[in-house]
Amino acid sequence: AVSADAVYVGSVDGAHAALDLHTGRSRWGLVVAAGKKKKNTRDAGVFAAPLLVDRGDLVLFAANDGSVVARKLSHRGQRRWTYQAEAAVFATPALLRDDTLLVLAATTGRVDVIAVDDARKIATLALGAPVYSSPAVLETPAGARIFLGARDDTLTALDLPYSKNTA
Repeated sequence: AVSADAVYVGSVDGAHAALDLHTGRSRWGLVVAAGKKKKNTRDAGVFAAPLLVDRGDLVLFAANDGSVVARKLSHRGQRRWTYQAEAAVFATPALLRDDTLLVLAATTGRVDVIAVDDARKIATLALGAPVYSSPAVLETPAGARIFLGARDDTLTALDLPYSKNTA
């Protein structure tokens, strides 16, 4: 992910880093220490592109151990929260509802919708096939339609109706 003055990257060894856009110097670099015990550092590898959330001053990192970590941009990458999906998350999650909700797809085909502010689970949708692609989202005032490509060569549209509890 790239902002006006920094580049945010994750690595195969599970590190999260912010680099100055103009000089390339490290602003911060942190190794992931998620809840699961790792056999090796590749268990927490980041293969998805980090995702900037301007509204919350956050950058999000999804990893192949199923963790999604939110780090504060203004606090040298301090961890704000960690969400644990049921399986690996190889694809960059998608934001919706004015950056208040995050949609992430696990390799098991489970799609979780969580609140960006506190990682509270809002909804779980089942795709039924492994997912390695990023969700594409079409929003309307009534809800969102989430499009996902799966390993069974299908494209699926999942509907997420909005209610008082979805924000």
